[in-house]
Amino acid sequence: NNMTWTGVTNNPEFTSTFGAGTLKLHGSLTLDPNMTCTVYDFQFAGSSTTSTLFSAGLSLLSISVNSNGLVTLSDPLTCDAIVSYSGGFSSGNYDIHTTTLFANAGFNPISFDFGTSTIYLTERHTLFGALLTMNSANANLVIEPSGSLPFEMIGDPVQYNVITCNANAYLDKITCNYFNAYNSGLTITSLTAQVADFRASFMSYKMEVDTLRFTNGVHQMLFDSLQINGTWLTQSACDNTLSLNKATPFYSNAVLTKTTGTLSLDYLVLSNIHASGGASFIANNSSDMGNNSGWTINAAP
Repeated sequence: NNMTWTGVTNNPEFTSTFGAGTLKLHGSLTLDPNMTCTVYDFQFAGSSTTSTLFSAGLSLLSISVNSNGLVTLSDPLTCDAIVSYSGGFSSGNYDIHTTTLFANAGFNPISFDFGTSTIYLTERHTLFGALLTMNSANANLVIEPSGSLPFEMIGDPVQYNVITCNANAYLDKITCNYFNAYNSGLTITSLTAQVADFRASFMSYKMEVDTLRFTNGVHQMLFDSLQINGTWLTQSACDNTLSLNKATPFYSNAVLTKTTGTLSLDYLVLSNIHASGGASFIANNSSDMGNNSGWTINAAP
């Protein structure tokens, strides 16, 4: 049931002679750094309650789980994709580099335990289904660029410790302690974070943050609902204004909420922004482009 390649000599090559097929494992897999492995898909299957994967630093193709047990990594993993049809997958607190995470837990229980790992993804994060269990609140997610297509995250709401986005991306419903975005071309359905840093213009339909920070690379933010619980820091200036407008065209306006204190921003271009919640909202050296309410807007001299 277990397959072990430890200590092999003469640099063997382990390949799929049957092309793009699947090799089903009913136990653990241990590879060796002195070998080459081009098997299209290692599928952990059967009724084994515990299996391990030691990739020995090799770059693998697809890893899939279709079992009643748990597959646990024994070292860092680099592969093209991780797919689950049934059963559990644990990172063992090791880092993972892959293009795709995919699971449909609509029919079979599926679990992911990412512990304190950092997950590096380049193409897709698609995990969904009523029978899905995910432990990732202490793990980190790094989204990296790959080709011309944007990264896509869809599925059930997910929670990570730190999310870093270095690519054009569409992100669905995410919660994290710290969100860090570097690229333009970013669209977010819903973000809840303690701290969120942005370095380029973006769109977020719904966002709730304690601290929101923009560098001078952010020239526009489109949103429908934005709640600031603490501070909002920008680097807008006379020659580097920040435009705020609604994200959804058929909405009458976007809503900016802060319950206490004062939110004072400079060099804004405001359109369709309704400010509410009890705080004082001040826009200095700013332009009122219409359909704004709840603000004290002071034009530039």
